[in-house]
Amino acid sequence: MWPSEAVASRIYDIANVILIISLAAGVISTGFVVWMGNVKENYLQIRLGDATERAGKAEESAAKLEVEALSLRKELLRQGPRENLVSGKARTELVDALKPYRGQSVEVRYGLNPNFLPGTSAEPSSPDAIGLAKSLNEVLKDALWSVPPVPLLSNWQGEGINVQISPNASRSTVKAAEELIKSLHEVPLAAVGPWRIKVADNPRKGTMRVFLPVVPGGPAIETPLPPQTDETIVLVVLAHPK
Repeated sequence: MWPSEAVASRIYDIANVILIISLAAGVISTGFVVWMGNVKENYLQIRLGDATERAGKAEESAAKLEVEALSLRKELLRQGPRENLVSGKARTELVDALKPYRGQSVEVRYGLNPNFLPGTSAEPSSPDAIGLAKSLNEVLKDALWSVPPVPLLSNWQGEGINVQISPNASRSTVKAAEELIKSLHEVPLAAVGPWRIKVADNPRKGTMRVFLPVVPGGPAIETPLPPQTDETIVLVVLAHPK
């Protein structure tokens, strides 16, 4: 059915009004989309800023805790037995740091009592030094270094730890000694060196053999020690630093 002219005109006018309203609604909607998008982006920036601030505070808190932990370890070093420092994570990290130098010849020794006078009976250093020497000897075993079964007695006196090598030591032995000192510092333990001392000027004190049981709790027998050569690192544990 074909509409009359009057009906067609009315429908045309209504359609124009609807079109105008739709266009206006589109413009308004576009405005709202742009406006609300900017508002949303602003809120996201605020949330990002808050998250960044929280992350910064968390990092700062973690850094403070690390500093406090290091301070406590240093306090323990000053007050308690040093062998307590070679435990847990610190011990694991020490072993891991030394493993790349597996097979390196090394001897752990403990020094004489700082008050020892020449001409009197040699007296080993304190239980602290002996305990630390035993702990480090076990660490080096676990790192697969070539080490005597037990620490030996040295004729050195003093404090801390010193690491000694021969003037004729190879570059690989020098690097192993440097890594040993670096790793001890990270425990943290006071260590110096490597000092270059001729093998003849740095002999083992006392016996050239150690007595060890064949089985735990069994009778002890003499066990020959490996020879001390230009490739042997000597780590001497001395008295607790004051």
